[in-house]
Amino acid sequence: QHNNNTDFKETGNNVGEIMFSNNWSCGIFKDDYRKKANFLSAQYIALDYDDGITLDEALETFKDFWCIIGTTKSHRVEKHGKTTDRFRVVLKLEREVTSIEDFENTYLSILKQFPSADEA
Repeated sequence: QHNNNTDFKETGNNVGEIMFSNNWSCGIFKDDYRKKANFLSAQYIALDYDDGITLDEALETFKDFWCIIGTTKSHRVEKHGKTTDRFRVVLKLEREVTSIEDFENTYLSILKQFPSADEA
């Protein structure tokens, strides 16, 4: 499926508001076409939580990190018979990642540290 970035826009300094109210990507892609082959760089990694930990637990877990935590549109909405905290944690990377391989390896490494996050 074609996943075009045409609805994406520059955020300026208002990253948190943009992230949770618009289409947003951790990466910058050549020709605004979001696919692996076009990956140019990323400064953030996003972790999604649909179950496993509560929002309060996430706030405690990530309190020492530069991050933005925001609820998703399905937060505390019944889904598959469960009502849970659903949110995203966006972590700022220490340095910009400029290869898709480094981005994927960084993501996998972070998932090992925070196994309650959604792998998808």
